[in-house]
Amino acid sequence: MKTSTVLSAIAVALSITVCTQTAQADTRDAMCEVRKDGDKQQGKSGHCTFGQRQGYIDIDLKNGDTVALSPGNKANHFRDQRGNKVVRTQSGGNFQSFKWENGKHINVTLNAPTYNHNKHQQPGYNQQGGYNQDGVGSEHPWAADGGASGGGSYDGAPPQIIMGTNGEGEVIFNNNCVVYYDKRGRRTSSLPACSSKQLNRAADAMAAYRREQGMN
Repeated sequence: MKTSTVLSAIAVALSITVCTQTAQADTRDAMCEVRKDGDKQQGKSGHCTFGQRQGYIDIDLKNGDTVALSPGNKANHFRDQRGNKVVRTQSGGNFQSFKWENGKHINVTLNAPTYNHNKHQQPGYNQQGGYNQDGVGSEHPWAADGGASGGGSYDGAPPQIIMGTNGEGEVIFNNNCVVYYDKRGRRTSSLPACSSKQLNRAADAMAAYRREQGMN
């Protein structure tokens, strides 16, 4: 066997190993409840795995089916692998809920918390993935005015922070601006609706969150 052939085979093997390890690192065990028109689908409901990377979500169900969601042009809006519209109707702590136009629902409950939310927890932080208005002031200047003067969310609400299972995160504003961050807290991309002021506020929000969770 030629040396070049041997080296190519080794490279392919290493690539497969790296990809496998990455996939494992990006997923978390969970419990999924799958419903169609209100009826629970027993064969699909039960133990599952949930993975999230830069807005893309994969849910491997009990029966072997995989739901692959790609981010849309609005916050919490996705398309599945068949092109169907999906909306994330709930997210916070270790729970997320997804709704399809055809009446399908998937509720995902992670088996273990992604982070210790009690560590470095500050007044005003809630475990639903964001900050409320009470207690947010000089400690969090990015949210002190509720976004009213920062070019941010139009209803005056502070941005919501959602952390992925692999340490990546999203900062979501109510005007469909979503800013994505890698596991080191560096911005990787954002939706077109984001203004420059929102990008700055998102950076401050993510930095504050990472400090409070002891991630820096």
